[in-house]
Amino acid sequence: MRSPSALDEPAQPRNSAALARPTAPALWVRARALLTAHGSRAFVEVDGGITPETIAEAHAAGADTFVAGDAVFASAGPGREVAELRRRCLVAV
Repeated sequence: MRSPSALDEPAQPRNSAALARPTAPALWVRARALLTAHGSRAFVEVDGGITPETIAEAHAAGADTFVAGDAVFASAGPGREVAELRRRCLVAV
């Protein structure tokens, strides 16, 4: 008998804890403020939980780099999804 593995389990939708944590946007605001205060050009990245419904909040909080794996690759039109994510950041500015 072999041991079960993650490959044996059906794929489950993943929503990262990044946006589920109520303190996350405050952390991004603080990170952006610290970087700006020190003249840094570093990026603030949000990895996970990015969807058309969440990207504007993350962008408004200071994030400028996003990992939106499931939102893009699980969609029927990845190119359209990327365009929509970009558009929602522009609307938030």
